Amino acid sequence: MKNELNDVATQKDKATEFVADLYRILLEREPDKEGLTNRVSSLLTKKVSPVEIVRTLLNSREAEARTFNKVWAKRTSTYRLDLNFDPEIANQLFEKTAAFWREAGFDRNEVYFSVLSSTRWKGQPPEGEIINFYKSGKSFIDFCCARLRENGINNFGDMICTDFGSGIGRLAFSASNIFKRVHAIDFSRGHLDLLQDNMRRYPSLHNGNIDCFYLDSLASIDEAPSGVDFIYSYITLQHNTPFVIAVMLRGLLKALKAGGYACLHIPIHHPFYRFSHEEYLSSSRSGARMEMHILPRENIREVAGQVGAKIVDSYGYGGTKGVYSEMFLFKKEA
Repeated sequence: MKNELNDVATQKDKATEFVADLYRILLEREPDKEGLTNRVSSLLTKKVSPVEIVRTLLNSREAEARTFNKVWAKRTSTYRLDLNFDPEIANQLFEKTAAFWREAGFDRNEVYFSVLSSTRWKGQPPEGEIINFYKSGKSFIDFCCARLRENGINNFGDMICTDFGSGIGRLAFSASNIFKRVHAIDFSRGHLDLLQDNMRRYPSLHNGNIDCFYLDSLASIDEAPSGVDFIYSYITLQHNTPFVIAVMLRGLLKALKAGGYACLHIPIHHPFYRFSHEEYLSSSRSGARMEMHILPRENIREVAGQVGAKIVDSYGYGGTKGVYSEMFLFKKEA
């Protein structure tokens, strides 16, 4: 009996070492406790083979992100846009872009689609699908938490965070189950109204600790909750024009407390991207649909430095139609 127990312990030790080494080699980090435990258990019970674990890690979004980052880091390192024009122009750009999203927020046949652009979310989804919609936000929140853990942050239950571009709360619901409080910020009142409606309809999906803040103008970002521990934003900044992204980025990083972190998704490169605020404001086509814009890495670095923040790390996050995006992890200097 003793020998059998020793054999089991030895097998577990070997499996643990094997899986941990895969994390270090393929993902270039130490394994998280949950991922390590689950994969070791699956390996020991022969639910998966060693080859399948390798394939899963290689095909993960995290591995893809690190590969993209290595390929694109040098290619996008020096390119920048000239953002030196009157701040009032930024207000006009913001209002023109925001009009589309504000209208979509009050159209219940478009509001879910405006968050996740798949025909699955066209119209008014049935209740079961709405629940799946909210559960789908957990993977991004898990990604953010993993990045914080890599930087020694583990006390999520004591942290106050901001969800920028919260929409109807797809991410905020999951974040509320992890963080002490979530400030949901958006410039579409219709989206925020539905977020609050769904908080009442689906109380089991969140922790009841979400409050909403409506951006009625670009300047109001400076009135948003400040002194927060963590800020995240995903597939939101990209729909704004470059100077507006820069103003939003500055406002968000300014709102962090000293030592706080932000995990922000920002498109930084497209081989044919160009932007003219004169053309944008004069065109009848601009602002009439869902748009994709970029803010180059050098502009991002410059804006962060203006408010005492720095880029701690960045992760390639792919993109669509030739747009390359990264997930930036910022830290506010003490």
